[in-house]
Amino acid sequence: YGHIKGDQCLKQVAQILRRTSDGDFCVARYGGDEFVFMAYDVSEDKVRDFLRRLVENIRNAAITFDKKPDTDTDSVTISIGAVIQNRATEGMELAELLKQADRVLYEVKQSGKDGYKLRIE
Repeated sequence: YGHIKGDQCLKQVAQILRRTSDGDFCVARYGGDEFVFMAYDVSEDKVRDFLRRLVENIRNAAITFDKKPDTDTDSVTISIGAVIQNRATEGMELAELLKQADRVLYEVKQSGKDGYKLRIE
């Protein structure tokens, strides 16, 4: 849809991410249209609530674009793969957590997108 429309969309999504995080989560653009969020010492319930609100807030924002041929919608949706690491593992690298979250994200995308899945490690 072009760089200008894509940039406008990413800015709107970023504002929703920041507002929804309530300061409990660090949210950053990871690349392209992907974002990453991290938190330390946050309960599973709080993470689930954040994920649920984030999906709802993106839906409710109704950020529109031209309808893609492979979808039934003309508005932006979000798919989220999240991992909670309950036990600190010596030497666990951020790259490994990102890989785990990415695997969960693809499970969400394969099941229809526009939602989230949380895995507890």
